[in-house]
Amino acid sequence: MTLTDVARRHSSTPSDRPDQTADRLAQAIAQVIQSWRLIAGASFSIGVATALFVLVLRERYESQFSFVPQAAASLSTARPSLLGLAQGLGLSSIASALGGNSTSDYYTSLLASRSLAERVLLHPFAPGTDPRHPEATNLLIVFGADPDDFDRSLDRGVEAFGKTVTATSDPVSQVVSVSVRLEGPILAHRVADIALEELNRLNTEINHRLAIAQLEFVTQQLRESRAALYAAEENLKKFQMANRTIAYPALAFEQGRLTRQLNLAEALYQSLAQQYQQSRLDAVKDLPSFTVLDPPNQPALRAFPKRRVAVTLSVVLAGIAAAGTIFLAALLPSVTEPGSDPLVTVRAAFATAAADMLSLYRHLVGRDR
Repeated sequence: MTLTDVARRHSSTPSDRPDQTADRLAQAIAQVIQSWRLIAGASFSIGVATALFVLVLRERYESQFSFVPQAAASLSTARPSLLGLAQGLGLSSIASALGGNSTSDYYTSLLASRSLAERVLLHPFAPGTDPRHPEATNLLIVFGADPDDFDRSLDRGVEAFGKTVTATSDPVSQVVSVSVRLEGPILAHRVADIALEELNRLNTEINHRLAIAQLEFVTQQLRESRAALYAAEENLKKFQMANRTIAYPALAFEQGRLTRQLNLAEALYQSLAQQYQQSRLDAVKDLPSFTVLDPPNQPALRAFPKRRVAVTLSVVLAGIAAAGTIFLAALLPSVTEPGSDPLVTVRAAFATAAADMLSLYRHLVGRDR
C-alpha cells in the first residue's frame, strides 16, 4: 500500500460513512427486487415439495367428548377412607387414581390406566369400521396384533392407545374433556364411544368393589362396637346392683365413669349403624357416576395434517429465507485487498458462496435473472 492510498483512506471524513451504508442498503434492496423470479421459484418449489410430503402423511381424525362427574363432594369426602381401603386391598391402580387432587384427576387417571386401555383394545366392533383393516374386529387388530405373541401385542397396543387418547380436566368446573385421534372418522367415533362406555363400566366396578370392601369393614366395626356397648351396659348394671345407694364419693365417681363409657359406646354404635346402612345402599345401587356433556362426535374434517397451513407456511418461510439470503449476499462487501481484515475476508467468502449457490439454483430451475 502506497503513501497516497494511506492518505486517501485517512482523508475520508466520518460524514461519508453513513452515505456508504445507505448506498449498500439501497443496492441490497434493489438486488432483492430484481431477484423476484428466483424468490418466487424457490417459494413455489418448496411449496410443491411440502404439498407432496403432506399428501403421503397418514390422515388423523379426532373425535371428542366431555363429561362432568356426579356427586363430586361426596367422593371428595369419602376419598381418604376409600384410598385406605384400596391400598389395604392391594388395588394399586385404583389407589393411584383416588390419590388425585380432585374428582376430575381421578377420571383422568382412569383414562390413562392400563385397565381401561386393555378393555378398549379388546372391545369388539363391527368389521369394516376401519377401511384400512376391514377384517379388524377390535382396536388391537388395527394396531397390529401378533397372534403368536399376544402379551407383546397387548403391551404395544396399550402404548399406542396412550398416544391416541388425550384427556384434560378443568380444576374449577371439574369438566373432563377427552379426544381420540385415529386414521378414519368412523373408527375414531367408534373408539370414542367404546372408551366412554368402558370408562363408565370400569368406574362402576371400582365403586362397587370399594363399596363392598367398605361394607365389610363397617360390618366388622359394628360387631365390635355392639360387643363394647353390651359390655359397658353390663358393667354399669353390675355396679348399680352391687351399690343400690351411693353413699361415698368414690362410688359416685365410679358410677360416673361407667356412665360415660356407656354413652360413648352408644354414640359410636349409632354412628356405625348409620354408616352400615349407607354402605349397604352404596353396595347395591347402580347409578351413573358422571354426566355426559358432549357425546362422541363423528369428525368431518381431519385433524392432521393441516395441508393448507403447512403449504402456506412453507411458501412464506421459503420466500423470506430466499429474500434474506439475497439481501445479505448483496449487503456484504467484497474483498479488494489481499491483506485486508480477516472479518472482511470471511464476509466476502460468505457472499461469494451465497452467490454461487444462488447461481446454481437458478441454473437448476432454469430461471435467469
